[in-house]
Amino acid sequence: MFYGWYYREHFDPDPALDDEPCVGDVGDDLMDIYKDLKSGLLAFNSGDAPAALWHWSYLHKVHWGRHAVGALFALHCMHLSK
Repeated sequence: MFYGWYYREHFDPDPALDDEPCVGDVGDDLMDIYKDLKSGLLAFNSGDAPAALWHWSYLHKVHWGRHAVGALFALHCMHLSK
């Protein structure tokens, strides 16, 4: 799969900070996105659409949104380098 497709990123892109870059993994990003979306789908399929929407929205803000952006940027850069 995509495990081991590492990329560098800054945890907080604020230019006033002087933090070191950290490492992301595209495979880990995709797996985390899948898990967060799947749990919302389980709620949706059980008939609880409001819970599913809340779940997707909340976890997008605090977890999977960051993974989606990191993975997309890394894949974009990998594509450009070929």
